[in-house]
Amino acid sequence: MRRRKFAAVLVLLPLLLVLFTQRAQAVPTTRIRVAFNQNQAPFHFVDSEGNAAGLHIDMLEHIAARVGYEVEYVPVETSTDCQEAMAHGEVDLILNIRRRLENPDWITETLSEETICVVAGSDSDPDTQSGKKGTAAVQLGTITPTISVHLQADRTIAVSGQRKAVEMLISGNADTAVVLKESALYYLDSLDTQKNYVISNNYVGSTSFSLQVAENDYRLLQTLNREIANLRVSDTYSEIREAWTQSGPEEANLVWLERMVLFLLIAVLAVGLYAVIVSNVRRALRRQVEKQTRDLQIANQEIRSHLEQLEAESDMRNRIIRYSHLAMVLFDGKGQILLVNNSAAALTERWGQKVAEQQDVRQVPVFGEIVNDCDMAELFGQEATAAEGVHTIEVRRGVKKSRYRYSLQRIFKAERVWAVLLAAEDITDEEARRNEKFEEEKNRTLNQVVAGIAHEIKNPLTSIKTFVTVLESAHADPQFMEDFSRYVPAEVERINRLVESLISYAKPARSVRERVCLSEVVQEVAFFAESSNQNKRIRVCADIEPGHEIMGNRDQIKQILINTVINGRETMEEKLTTLPGDAQLELRIGLKKSETGSLVTIRDEGMGMSAEAIEQCMNPFFTTKRTGTGLGLTLSKQFAQDNNGELTISSEVGSHTEIQIEFGRIDDEAENIDC
Repeated sequence: MRRRKFAAVLVLLPLLLVLFTQRAQAVPTTRIRVAFNQNQAPFHFVDSEGNAAGLHIDMLEHIAARVGYEVEYVPVETSTDCQEAMAHGEVDLILNIRRRLENPDWITETLSEETICVVAGSDSDPDTQSGKKGTAAVQLGTITPTISVHLQADRTIAVSGQRKAVEMLISGNADTAVVLKESALYYLDSLDTQKNYVISNNYVGSTSFSLQVAENDYRLLQTLNREIANLRVSDTYSEIREAWTQSGPEEANLVWLERMVLFLLIAVLAVGLYAVIVSNVRRALRRQVEKQTRDLQIANQEIRSHLEQLEAESDMRNRIIRYSHLAMVLFDGKGQILLVNNSAAALTERWGQKVAEQQDVRQVPVFGEIVNDCDMAELFGQEATAAEGVHTIEVRRGVKKSRYRYSLQRIFKAERVWAVLLAAEDITDEEARRNEKFEEEKNRTLNQVVAGIAHEIKNPLTSIKTFVTVLESAHADPQFMEDFSRYVPAEVERINRLVESLISYAKPARSVRERVCLSEVVQEVAFFAESSNQNKRIRVCADIEPGHEIMGNRDQIKQILINTVINGRETMEEKLTTLPGDAQLELRIGLKKSETGSLVTIRDEGMGMSAEAIEQCMNPFFTTKRTGTGLGLTLSKQFAQDNNGELTISSEVGSHTEIQIEFGRIDDEAENIDC
């Protein structure tokens, strides 16, 4: 059994040896070409035997041995030569000072960080030795602008390597050399000139060395970064540095120590600054809290004062409401009465019902009719409503009827409608007195126009009488009968219109608001003005648009317009007495659309009025006529307002007077009439 096992091992052992050999031979060796500036001893340079040598060369050899690379070194004179070799594809890597590498995305981790110093002649003056005077030789890309400003040399010469910077100093072409400290020690020692030159400034800054790979060579970049990191933390890194540097690894790591100290200083400063800021913020917050506390105390005091004022105002308002002569109720969005005054209680008692708080306002006489005529949702909405303002309403219960003037005022709390105050006043007697004045004024006007109307009726009657006289003798004449059948009916119709107009004007006024065809009313007034005019030197002109409708009292509107026409005609007749006999004047009556509704214009070319007279003419009993009552314009203005209109006067003494009455637009939902 043992013999069989031994024989099997002897057979398998050669096979395994062959497989292992083939596997080892199958692993290819990667060859990389590295370009470096040969004037950078002891970091990378060409030794006396023509081989690449130096600190970074040994580091690369160590890395190459670990990953199986074979390195070919390409020494060049300048950093620019390195970049050109890379651009032409002649090398795979560039070894150089980090600031001289051009493509930051393809640069490896740092190989080493080195100290920059200033080298000067041992017999030079202190300012020259410090680099603040004379000419300084420095390798391109070694120092930063900050270091250059710190040196303040009179002149700086840029060279391509550390060796050339030291040679510029030794040859006398530069007063100082700003070079890497290890390069300074190496070249001064190799040139045997250490006694004549000193390192006058041990540290002015630092720089680092890295590798640059070809663009898009991710694999090589990752491999080098990994191996550089492993090398930096190994003992091999210290051994390589000790072999090539004179200052030892501790001094070589001075930059790291300086950076750490700088970081700690910054951290301490940041902590101190943070503490100062926190302290200041706390003090500021404390002051702000104290200020806010004082402000809150003041605000609370103001709120208490405001609440006390509101309570006083509320009490005053309630007193005013309770003892007002107007009948007032205050109700909420559900229609519940919150407050009712004595006048309101007296008003409802006259209609046979008592009113009290907590009742539904819609079930109370008079107030119920008013509220039911409104839209509660609109009344308690946020938008403005037409229900606010002064209105009139007629209340009927059985044979009893009364007319009331009322107003609705919304009361807001927290920007919402809290309640509505409804104030009502019985104006039945007031309207009766006004209607009496209206009838008196109308009778006065009627007396003035009767003569003109009678004259207009007499003319067609004379024509009819003439036709009737000759009818018996000329009835067989076809032409006569044709004229008779055409003229007599027309004259009869004219008489009928005049009589109807006179009857319509003379009948008692109605106190009813209805949909009125304003175009028709103005047309009737224009016909009335023309037919009652007996002065041929006054011409009546009318320009009336059809289709204008308003809500109002037809009789009152007609009275306004007739009063205005008569006033205009009287002032023109007065003016004609001062003009030549052939002079003519115009009375213009117009109706057109305005921005808010319908505009009636009556313009006369009479005596005109002064600004003072215009201001006073609306006052009761003010008149410029010898026989006037002074109530015409007062009633006209009041009637215009009662019919949702506004009367305005413009005039110029000796030229004209123009009265405009603008009526509001009618609700489109109202029932249409033929207009």
